[in-house]
Amino acid sequence: MIWLEYDGRSPLSSAVLYCEPLSIEDKLARHLYTSKKSIIFTSATITVKNSFQYIRSQLGLNNFPVKEKKFLAPKKLNEGVNLFAIKDVPSIKGVDEQEFAELISSYIISIADVLEGRILVLFTSQEMLRSCYSLIKDSGELLDYIVLAQGISSGGYTRLLKQFYRFEKSLLFGSISFWDGLDLDREEISTIIMVRLPFSSPNEPIHKGKSKLYKQQGMNSFYDFSLPEAVIRFKQGFGRLVRAKSKERNLIIFDNRIYDTKYGKTFLQSIPNIPLQIVSFSNMIEQLEQINQNHN
Repeated sequence: MIWLEYDGRSPLSSAVLYCEPLSIEDKLARHLYTSKKSIIFTSATITVKNSFQYIRSQLGLNNFPVKEKKFLAPKKLNEGVNLFAIKDVPSIKGVDEQEFAELISSYIISIADVLEGRILVLFTSQEMLRSCYSLIKDSGELLDYIVLAQGISSGGYTRLLKQFYRFEKSLLFGSISFWDGLDLDREEISTIIMVRLPFSSPNEPIHKGKSKLYKQQGMNSFYDFSLPEAVIRFKQGFGRLVRAKSKERNLIIFDNRIYDTKYGKTFLQSIPNIPLQIVSFSNMIEQLEQINQNHN
């Protein structure tokens, strides 16, 4: 698949031509699988609802003999992990996007005031990221925080992480592409805020192309592709939080689909059995204040 991306403000100087295959199954079979006696694929995030079916399909392994094995992580890794879903956040489809950004920004400010630490905020929309970044910077709040944002602050993600770690009070805003490649220091982060469940944008070129391919093959592009892809990203974020050494760690979700849709259960069934706390924002703030007091 080939596509062109550019910044409308300076299209000639910013235009970049991309080329990426929609499927690599045949190439893997021809150049890798048939040339090796055995291959081990290992990761903490390749199952969806305890099934390997999605990753087998993505890697073209359905026609090869595969042995599957799951190893459970020690239960102590999950101790101290708080999983919050905020019930008084409206659906983004039911409210003006600017109003949604203003609400989310005020919530992020309140959380940062209470936690006084390093917080990663994950967005699925670069426009929403930019709006929240501007609102927080213009608010005059969090003056003792450094606020970093992918695509706005200078440098790539490595430089952003160095700045993020340099200060005890820092906010880092990243989009889906930032999330996928992020390698967080185990000791440096204890809170992740997920503004939306990490689905790819329907208009993202590769996602759009793959969805079309799934439909042509008579498959359900949402349940067979979009949902498993988002669940794996969700697991990646959760896994980084679990591996942090902080005694108390928080994953805060501003997306009510996690608890009021049937497919929301797929996310929860793909991570360790940690209870989802569906709470009002004020109730969560009270809990975070209590946690912070107990550790100070």
